Parts: sequence; structure tokens; C-alpha cells
Amino acid sequence: MEVDGAVAAGSIKTAVPVHPGQELAGRVLLAVGGIGLIVAIVRTFFIGRFSMGWDFPALVFGIALCASGPRAATIVRWLAVAWLPPTLAFALTIYLAPPLDLTLTSIRLYPLDFLWTIAGSILPALAMFWLLRVLPKPARARSSWIALALGIVTVLFGLGLMVRMLGGADAQRARDMVAAKYGNGYRYYTTSLNMMKNINGKGQTTISATVVVWNKGQILSVPVQWRE
Repeated sequence: MEVDGAVAAGSIKTAVPVHPGQELAGRVLLAVGGIGLIVAIVRTFFIGRFSMGWDFPALVFGIALCASGPRAATIVRWLAVAWLPPTLAFALTIYLAPPLDLTLTSIRLYPLDFLWTIAGSILPALAMFWLLRVLPKPARARSSWIALALGIVTVLFGLGLMVRMLGGADAQRARDMVAAKYGNGYRYYTTSLNMMKNINGKGQTTISATVVVWNKGQILSVPVQWRE
């Protein structure tokens, strides 16, 4: 029985070779995500709550890079470009936004916690740089510029929102409420502010905030809440 050579050749799909950088990135991300998943499962047995951070997208992207072709590398690289500005901004604002005296006091009183915070804020940005280095560059540079612009816009929006909220009247009210309890022997800094509209139809807004209280000898984190 004879088979037409052209038909036989057309029926065979040639596998697209995978870039070595994609294989390396996939294995590393899969290992990081797998370890994070195991830690999250073990933690669930002790605190009763399942939670994952950056290790969850690492697991997802690791599976995608290991199980898919070059298109997966293009998508992951595009996301890495888009996430690079926010991760850099987070690593900088976590130290530049608080008062300098609070940062220096944290280093003096809790050096190990401060080093752990540094690692947690810098590692995501370093991971983005590493992915951009090992993954193959896209054929069209325009898509990378679009991703970078999207990341910068996200940073500007987030910074504007943070300045407006943490520098406004509600943040000052939170500091005043805590200062009324702890007195003049401390300094105060509002680190977070959340607003939630009540769903009971009364039009009230619940505002919750976290205020850091510190002096030369201690640092406290005090939650406050009120309704408007």
C-alpha cells in the first residue's frame, strides 16, 4: 500500500522547540510555587486559614511554562514587564513612605523583622528582573512597551490613592483617636485606611485604620474604627 508523501508529511506536526530559558524559568517557578503550596497547607493545620502570596502566581506560571509552548513564555514575560514597576514601587515606598525615625527605630529594635521585610519586598522585583533576563524576548518590542506603560500607570494611580487617603482628614482622625489614648509620649503614623459602605440602606460608611505608635523603646500597631 502506497501513501502519498505530501499527505504523510502534512499530517505530521512539527513540535516547536522550547527556549532553554523557558524550561529553566518553569522549573524554578514550579519549585517555588510547590514549596509555597506545601507551607500553606501545613500552616492551615495550625492556624486554620489557607493563604498564599507571590508563590501562587509562581506555581501557576511554572505549570504554564513547563506544560505549554513558546506562547506561554511570551505571556509570562509580558506580565513580568507589567509587574516590574509596581514591585519596584512597593519595595521603595515601604521604606520611603514612613517617617525616617520610625524606620530607624524598627531597625534598632527589631533588626531580624526588618531584614525579613526587606527580603519580602525586594524578592518580587528581583524575580521580575530574572524572568526578563532568562525568558526569550518577543518578536515585537511594542507589546513590551505597552506592558511597561500599563505598569507605570498602575504605580501612579496607586501612589495618588495612597497620598490622598493616608494624607487626608480620615488618616488624621485615626491618629488623633489613638493619640487620645496613648498621649504625648509617642509618635503616630497611619499605615492603612479602609472604607466600607454599609449595605443596610442607612448610608453609613465604616472606616477602619491602622496606626503605628512608637517611641524610642517600642513600636505598636493599633487598629481603630468609626462610622460616618
